[in-house]
Amino acid sequence: MERISQDTEIKDRDQERKEKGRENGDRKRKAEDCDLTLGDKVYIKNMNKENKLSLDYNPETYTVENRKGGDITVRNDETGQIRRRNVVHLKRFKESGACSKIKIKSPTMK
Repeated sequence: MERISQDTEIKDRDQERKEKGRENGDRKRKAEDCDLTLGDKVYIKNMNKENKLSLDYNPETYTVENRKGGDITVRNDETGQIRRRNVVHLKRFKESGACSKIKIKSPTMK
């Protein structure tokens, strides 16, 4: 009887330490949960860069159609082409509202 309780204590302690190790590893790698949802606009990573000056992400926007774990299906907004990519290869499209807020003053002639 004493051995059974000792085994459960060891298993519990082992489980706690493994969880603590996972949390420390995630914190060290700065891992975050993906927050992409259906309907979000994203860019797809450019996997075949021609040279070092090429963009990291293609400038075409895609819309998230389906999500299953880390596997995301996206549709091109212009052509309707469907692609499946891992969440690591996608970047959320951020609309820049700053440009619309800037007021340009026209030069006045004297």
